[in-house]
Amino acid sequence: MAKDWDPLAIDFAAIRTLRLVSELGSFSKAAEVLGTNQSTTSYTLDNASLYRDR
Repeated sequence: MAKDWDPLAIDFAAIRTLRLVSELGSFSKAAEVLGTNQSTTSYTLDNASLYRDR
């Protein structure tokens, strides 16, 4: 059985990043909007538990 989900542990910055990458179709474009670089954008999503169990 899956772990209990903690709604207080939501990473809203990662969700915003994921939304921008999806809308813009590019990590680089999302990074530009966020005022960061592509590497940081990728790192944010890689370390977010949006799509996997930790």
